[in-house]
Amino acid sequence: MRDQPDLQTRSGRVGVLVYLFRDENSRDTFAYSTDVTGRNVARALRRAKWNFMASARIEDLDDNEEATRHLRQRGFYVFRRQA
Repeated sequence: MRDQPDLQTRSGRVGVLVYLFRDENSRDTFAYSTDVTGRNVARALRRAKWNFMASARIEDLDDNEEATRHLRQRGFYVFRRQA
């Protein structure tokens, strides 16, 4: 049995994991999803092919208010990385 990562935040609440994906057809199109499979993002952009990149806690995205709002409301957030 694998150990579960410690997701408890400093406030004592359990953190919510989000998953970062990159569209393999684009260098700069990314998405965060609350679904580890990313299937909810695939419905948003049908031609995209999403590859898993990393996981993070939603609390780590607090400086990006737009991303956290979309994640809480829709379960995903698609964005382009600025060069």
